[in-house]
Amino acid sequence: MKHLVLIAGTLIAAVLYGGCGNPTANPITPVASGGWSRMDSVHTSAPVNTFASAGPNLVAGCVNGVLLSSDNGTTWVTVDSGLPANAWVTGFIVLGNNLYLSSQGNGVYVSTNNGVSWTSANSGVRNRFVQSITTDGTNLYAGTWGGLWGTTGGGVFRSSDGGKNWVEANVGLTDTNVTALTTSGTNIFAGTMSGGVFRSTDGGAHWNPVNIGLTYNWGIQALLVNGGNLYVSCVSYGLYVSTNYGSSWSSFGSGLPSKYVNSVAFSASDIFVGSGIGVSRSTDGGNTWSSYNTGLSDTLVSSLTVFGGYLFAGNYAQTVPRLYQGPLLSFGIWRRSP
Repeated sequence: MKHLVLIAGTLIAAVLYGGCGNPTANPITPVASGGWSRMDSVHTSAPVNTFASAGPNLVAGCVNGVLLSSDNGTTWVTVDSGLPANAWVTGFIVLGNNLYLSSQGNGVYVSTNNGVSWTSANSGVRNRFVQSITTDGTNLYAGTWGGLWGTTGGGVFRSSDGGKNWVEANVGLTDTNVTALTTSGTNIFAGTMSGGVFRSTDGGAHWNPVNIGLTYNWGIQALLVNGGNLYVSCVSYGLYVSTNYGSSWSSFGSGLPSKYVNSVAFSASDIFVGSGIGVSRSTDGGNTWSSYNTGLSDTLVSSLTVFGGYLFAGNYAQTVPRLYQGPLLSFGIWRRSP
């Protein structure tokens, strides 16, 4: 399932089996030659699930903790102070001056120093399998599993005090296996395992399904907002777009070379999609796509983000470049060379 991350009102990250896309107004530094370069040969030893900006820093959430770069991704250090050992990070969100992360099995943590150290923020979160986290600028929302792996109390939890206390916010949410969250204005959207997409217009107090036009609404991989449009990725069925806050959907990017969309990033008029065959790029609104893999030796891309004028990709590689197939070979953080 995918999680989406909002950074100061802008969606910034996508996650593999739990995550997001990343629209941004910052253009990517033009690539003259060389394509992708691996940036993390020392530190990364687990799949890279998500990225986020934290003040001047770029942070990467992995299956075994958090990495931080203060030099635009050139070097990375581990920043796990306060986190449980091998914390499985599924998403990030910024609210005010604080950076929050969601994790699988350990709930929500908060950093007040741009990701350098972390403190638990789980009072009231009865289900610690948090797959996604987002904000509407006032409240925090955490999406959790419901009933899987012996968990209880799933669905959406809301905090109105910066993560100090949480309450369930599930009225009308008929599928409490929440895989993705995002917001657009006063609308909050929740993607689920088997119930498609739900929308709340009252701060999560009530939810209604919004699936008209979604021909396949099982296994929502990602939800993201860009330019007033809402995008959703359904496992193995590609992308859909809504121009009316989810009231109806239509297929998007019919020429995508892979329907297993793990993450999406936007930069100006360019659209980038990460999948099991690497990164694909469209410069014409999703009508046509081209491979964007020069130099990218590990092509199972789990997350994308735009930061500091560069496009970053997180991945883990498999012997067969398809979702969830084959033994793990390597992991990495990649950056397009200027």
